[in-house]
This record gives sequence, structure tokens and C-alpha cells, in this order.
Amino acid sequence: MNHTHSKLSMSTLAAFSTLCLAAIAGLATGQPGTPRTTIADLPMGEVSKAKILLDGDVADWSQESAVTADANYLYFRFSFGDGTFTLQHAPKPVLVMVDIDADAKTGINPSASGLKTMGVDLQIEFSASAKKGVTASTVDSTGKRTSINPYDLDVVVAPTVAAPWYEGRISRNSPAIANLPMKGLRSSGKATIAVGMANEQGKLSAYSDPETITLSTAAKASRGADALPPTKPKSAVRVMTWNIERSAPVKNPQPFRRVIQAVQPDVILFQEWETGSATDVLAWMTQWISSENEWHVIKAAGDLSAGGGVAVVSRFEVAPQLSSPPLGGEGGTPVRFVSAKVAAPFGDMLVGSTHLKCCGFKDSPEDQKRMSEADTINKAFLFDGAPAYRVITGDMNLVGSMPPLERLMAGLDLDGSALMPASAKVLGDATMVTWSKGGDAFAPGRLDYVLYSDASLEAINSFIIDTRKLSDEALARLGLERADSSASDHMPVVVDFQPK
Repeated sequence: MNHTHSKLSMSTLAAFSTLCLAAIAGLATGQPGTPRTTIADLPMGEVSKAKILLDGDVADWSQESAVTADANYLYFRFSFGDGTFTLQHAPKPVLVMVDIDADAKTGINPSASGLKTMGVDLQIEFSASAKKGVTASTVDSTGKRTSINPYDLDVVVAPTVAAPWYEGRISRNSPAIANLPMKGLRSSGKATIAVGMANEQGKLSAYSDPETITLSTAAKASRGADALPPTKPKSAVRVMTWNIERSAPVKNPQPFRRVIQAVQPDVILFQEWETGSATDVLAWMTQWISSENEWHVIKAAGDLSAGGGVAVVSRFEVAPQLSSPPLGGEGGTPVRFVSAKVAAPFGDMLVGSTHLKCCGFKDSPEDQKRMSEADTINKAFLFDGAPAYRVITGDMNLVGSMPPLERLMAGLDLDGSALMPASAKVLGDATMVTWSKGGDAFAPGRLDYVLYSDASLEAINSFIIDTRKLSDEALARLGLERADSSASDHMPVVVDFQPK
């Protein structure tokens, strides 16, 4: 990668790996970067056996590769070095350019001299519209550009916060790219990717070297995963957190009934249940989930603007602890948080449900408020004689930076260390996506977390339910319908805990 008339050395490139935009000060205009090893030079097994978990951590990538694939997806990663920012709210548009057949004669040729060997058939663009979100477009063999919905491409990018590295994927078998050449991405052969940054005129102002990959045979359209939730051990307590989008179970109970009955949680931490009181939530649980079980509910009063919408629901007896603490101390606006002591079979658990401030980007007012809310909860969560078993869950709205989560977790473990985020993956998919809203300006991402004291608790199982990722057979066995996860824009995160 170059900048005006300078080049980065191979040793610098090695530090950032292949598809790397390095530091903004080290970018080039109109010149190719230093040649590097591509994944096409690796053994074929490196391609066909690609196992990438899209969690924002690139430790599972081969150090030599920035592009890889399996039968269903093409994966890519890139970095801006020290210039970290929220990808979906970037200062300039970020382009992922895909030549799906590694053929310059199809698609369009980028204006940058270092990308003349590419014919870009597919482009994913972050922060193009009003400097936020994601868009996608195809270019057919005639040069016609067509906008497509990124959700139809199953675009996922992680993390949702500003980070040194970003990783993403696109589908190889989406009907949205049926107008593009068959060879390469859609079947087998080669494909080429480059990442660039556009200036105010929409021209490439910086770009990576193109990476070419040899692709194994693409799968046909996905039928969904034959995946079922793991069985909860008898000694464990199953905890589920779920943002149910503006009291949706009150208006549309059946999808929530089906999911809760399929998962069978012992403790549920809700967010955005504004409607009604704790008594109303209890009545809903009794009517729609089980009248045989005695439910216990603690709910913060008020709507979302007054620290409300958060609740603790349990099969076990509960004792209220903290509700809607004032931001920064006495006199502050209420923070959306509620906690309770749950009389679990293995001992009391201190659990909390939170819903941090939404929206914004790194260092924005919203991001700063999330940090203040996290500080407030962190300082007020524990008390003299607090149970050793501690869990905080909720919608953290991490669309800016990581410090809100880090400040919330700090020092709350039994041993004085930070709480541990549970590593829940989507059932039947290699992502940690907990938020998705088809047609929205933003790509799916991980906003919801389960944090726990790993000095006292062990997370035996953890998973995220997204019915859209499951096969018809799996849905039938679980008593679920494919559209159930569309009832809310968030998916439930589930963790089985037992004493360590």
C-alpha cells in the first residue's frame, strides 16, 4: 500500500497482513501496492476448509490470508492500522470491490491504476449514504449497475465498534447475484477482492492490493442448518436475554411464546418491555408460556426515556435490588437497568438487565452517554453480601466503541477482575449476530451480551436463536416458524450456568 510517493516495507505489511489499508497516512493514490502472497498460493485445503467465526476477532485467520471461502460464503478482512473508526459510520465511504470471476472483461474497471486487472462485478459500500450504514450493488456484463439489498447477500461485518481489524462475508449462492457471471464466486474458479476508500467525489483515494482466491465448488441455495439447542444440564440454570422491540409480545405473542417454550429458560432478562407493570408481565408469562409454573417478575417502572422497559423474569423466587439508578448519582436521569437476587437451586444469583443508550458512533455524544451509563451501573451493582454468582445481560448498543462494555464489566467478578462475556454463537451459523432488521440501513451485528463472573460460574452452553438460519426439519422439531425471529429486531442470547 502506498501514499503519494512512498511505499510501506514488507515488514510493515506483515504486521498488518494482506488486505490491509494500514494507517491512513500510509495510503496511496493511483499506484499499486507492494506484491504479497495471496491465498491462491496456499494449499487448496486452506480454502475449502475455511472456518471463520465472524466475531470481530481475526485470531482464527491464517496470518498469510485476508480472503478465504467455504461453499456458502466468501470472507474478507481488512485494517486501517491506527486509523480506527466505526465502519458503518466512517469519515469516508469504504468500498469492498469483488471481481467474482477474476476477469477484467466483466464488470467495471476501477479508475485506480493498481486495480486495472479487476473487473468489479459486486461492490459493498460502508458509510456511503449520509456516512452511515451499508449498501450493495452489482454490475452485469453490459456494465449496468443495480442496487441490491445487502440483507439479500447475507452481508455480515464485525465488529460493530471501531476496531483495528474488520472481517466480513457475502453469500456465494444468493439469488441477488443471479445476473452476474456464473464462473468463480457462484460456482468454482477464481475471484478477486480489493478494499478502498473514496473521496468526496466518489473516486478511490486509497486502496489495497487486489487479492485473488481459488474457490472450491459453491453450494446450492442454503436450506438452513439442522441444528438444535444443546440440552441444559440438570445442575445448570438457563439464562436468556432478549430485547423484544417495543413490547412486541403484547401485540404479537405467538412468536415469543414459541421461542421461549422451545428454549425453556429459567431466568429471562427482557429489554424494551415498556407496556404495563410487573403484574402484567407475570400475567403474560402465565397465559402464554406456562400456567403450571409460578413465575416471578421484577420490572423497572416507566418507559424507555425514564429508565424503564427492563425486567427480570424467573422460575425461582426473586428479591428486587437496583432499579433505574440515576446517571452519575443523585439527580441524574434514570438509567435503563434493573437487578434482582434470584434463588437459584445452586445458590443465590445476582442478575441484571440493561439497555444502554442507542445510536451514534465512536466518540459521539451517544457513545459518551453509554460510558456514563456503564459507570453508573458498575458502581451501583454490588452491595455488602452480594452473591458470588453474578450475571449482567442486555442490549449494550455497541455501535461506537468498546469502552462502554469494558467499563460496565470492570471489577465486578468475585475475584475483583472484570466480568466475562459469554461466547454465544448463532445456532447453525458461524456468527455472533444478535441484531438484524432486513432492509435497514445497517448490517446485522452483535449488540446483546451476557456477562458473568467466571471466577464463580461456568458457562456450559451458549447460543443465539435465529429461526431464519434453521432448516425446516429443525424448526419443526422445535415447534418454531421461520419468521419467528422477525418478531423483534434482536435475537435471544441463551447461556447455561453452573457453579465453577
